[in-house]
Amino acid sequence: MSQLLLNWLNDEVQLSRKVQSFENDFANGYLFGELLSKFNQQLNFDEFQDKELRSAKIKNFQLLEPTFKTLSIKFNTQNVDGIIKQQKGVALQILYQLKMQLEKVNDPHDVIMHAKTGKYNALNPQMRIRQPKEKFDQMETQFFATKLNEMNKAQKEVNLDNHQEKFNRFAMVQAEKERRLKLKEETEERNLKEEMRKIQLNKLQRNMAFMEDWNQKGIENWKKNQQIRSKNRKE
Repeated sequence: MSQLLLNWLNDEVQLSRKVQSFENDFANGYLFGELLSKFNQQLNFDEFQDKELRSAKIKNFQLLEPTFKTLSIKFNTQNVDGIIKQQKGVALQILYQLKMQLEKVNDPHDVIMHAKTGKYNALNPQMRIRQPKEKFDQMETQFFATKLNEMNKAQKEVNLDNHQEKFNRFAMVQAEKERRLKLKEETEERNLKEEMRKIQLNKLQRNMAFMEDWNQKGIENWKKNQQIRSKNRKE
C-alpha cells in the first residue's frame, strides 16, 4: 500500500516536493493541504505554511479539519497528534482514506490534467460533498483547536514542564536521602540504646552475683564464728 501511495502522490498528483517519508513529509500538515488543493477541495490553501513551527502546524491542521469532515474521513485530535509526532503508520492510513475519497470527488484524469495545465475540466464532481453546518461546525472546530493545543504544548511550556520534572526528580532524590539518613540515625539510636541496656543489664547481673557471693561468704564466716564460740565454751 505504501508504494502505491508513493506512486500516486509523486507520479500522478505531483506535489511540490517528492514524498519520501509519510511520517516526516506530512508532519506539519502542509502537503495534506496541497493534496486537497489539487483536488479542488482546499480553497484556502494559500493560508497554509510549510514550516516546522508549532503555531504553523496547529494552524494547518485547523484548516484541514473541516475539509476532512466534509469528506467523511475520521480526523480527530488523536490522529493529528500522531501525525505531528510522526508516529509510524498514522499519516499512511489517513492518506489511504484520502485517496479513496478524493477519487470519488474528482476523476483521476482531471487531477492529471490539472497537474499539467493547472485547470480542471468543466464536468461536475463525481460525488457531492455535504454542506457544512456553520454553527455546529464552528463549535467542533473550536473544540478541535483547543484539544490540539493542549496535546501539543508550546516549547516554553514544554521547557517549563521539563524543568519542573527535573526539579521534582531532584526533590524526590533529596527526600529519599533524608529518609534514609533519618532511618540510619534512628537505627543507630536504637542500637545505642540496646547496647546501653545490655551494659546496664550486665552490670546489674555482676552486682547481683557479687552480692550473692558476699552473702554466701558472710554466712560461711558466721558459721565458722559460731563453731569457734561453741568450741570455746566447751573448753
